[in-house]
Parts: sequence; structure tokens; C-alpha cells
Amino acid sequence: DRWLKGKIDVSPNTRASYGNMLKHAKAHLGHRRVTELETLAVQQFVASMIEADLSPRTVRYVVRVLRGALEDAVQDGLLARNPVKRVRLPQQVKRAPSVLSIPQMNALLEKTKDQPAGPLWRLLLTTALRPQEAFALKWTDIDFDRCSISIVRTLVSDGKGKVFLSNTAKADSQRSVNVASSTIAALKAHKKAQTAEILEAGPSYERLGLVFTNQYGRPLDISRVRRWWKAALAATKTPDGKKLPTTRLYDTRHSHLTALLAS
Repeated sequence: DRWLKGKIDVSPNTRASYGNMLKHAKAHLGHRRVTELETLAVQQFVASMIEADLSPRTVRYVVRVLRGALEDAVQDGLLARNPVKRVRLPQQVKRAPSVLSIPQMNALLEKTKDQPAGPLWRLLLTTALRPQEAFALKWTDIDFDRCSISIVRTLVSDGKGKVFLSNTAKADSQRSVNVASSTIAALKAHKKAQTAEILEAGPSYERLGLVFTNQYGRPLDISRVRRWWKAALAATKTPDGKKLPTTRLYDTRHSHLTALLAS
């Protein structure tokens, strides 16, 4: 906990991710004194994560964060050596890319065009924005006349169920993105509908200026949006009756880039 609190050389998003990973280590190893932590105990911890069906990628990430924390403990004189260094890890399985084709994207956009999340899906699939960047988008970031969007912030989770807006961690993440006229039209219609919702909600609506919000004007819950995405995929079929493949919400970014290459 002390290491995580003092980890000020990374972004809040990265620190929150570290905290989520260390929850696994704390649950299994937290009762031990750090000076009594042996490689065998860490190896048993790795085995327990595999038995709990955590993916090899997650297991490797957890161990990498734990190794970094204990390496700092060695540097600070709390440990003579790092017990994680010689731990064996599961083989990393490369995830096959999963993207939507252009006909599949068109089918999804047509199916959801009148749904509340429709403008969000259209924005993600036609711009390659990261989902957290779209969630943090404000109306002042959109230039409707020039059909462009300025990306200057992202939505960050603190690992404890709370989210907040943060400036993008990397300078090259701040950019201007061209937007299709059809997407601009969808955003205009979305803004009109949101304005009506704000007037109806009155003082209970938080006026943060966000493009995509929950019913109270606050940032969207990332997990809930992922469920919406899965439901939208399951409910959509291509004109020839075929189901859409199961893809991650982040794969909207890959789908857009793949479509550009195909074009």
C-alpha cells in the first residue's frame, strides 16, 4: 500500500491499474511479512491465479507489478533480494484480433441508430477514439463547422468504483480527429435530445458538459457500457442473416483502422 501511494511517477490511470492488480497479491500474500516472502510462496500464488481462471496476460501483469514493488523494497533496504525474480510464469497466449467488417459495422449502426447508445457506437467506429476518450468528450471539444474533435482528456478509474476526468497522459494522445459528416449529424441530434433531458431533469442533472452521460449528467460507467456493447452485438445481424462476432468495446478502434486499410 505504501509503495502504491508513493508511485507518483505514473499517471493516475496506471496507478489505479497497479492497485487492481495488487488486490490479487494482497488477498493471497497480504498476511505475510515482506521480509518472510519466499519465491515458493509467490509461485504458489501464481498457481492459485491460474486455478482461478485468470488469463495468462493478467497473471503476468500481476506478477510484473508485484516484482516492481518488491524491487523498490530491495532498493529501499527492506529486502535483501527480490523473491519474484525467479518465479515461473504461464506462457502468454496471443489473442487473435477480432474486428467488425464494414458490412457488419453498417448493420450495427443501422440497428442502433435510434437507441441512446447509437451515437456513441457511431463515434467509436468512425473515428478510432479509445472508449475512455469518448467517455471524457465535452461538447466544447467538438467543432461542428470543421467536422473535427479535439482529444485532450480521458476517463480514469481509481480502482475503487469511482471515475474522474484526467488530461491525457501522453502528449501524442492529444490530437485533433476528423469526423465524418454522418457522425457529426448524429452528434447534433444527440445534443438536441440531451438538452431536452437536461431541462426535464432540472437541478438533479450535473452540468459537466459531457457528450455522453448517465441520467444524472455524470460520466458513464465503463462496465455498463461494455454490457450495452455486447447486447448490441448480440441483437444485430447482417442483411444475409449472419450474427456479428463477439468483439471487445476497445475493438471498435481496431475495426475502424481495419476498415480504413480495406478501403
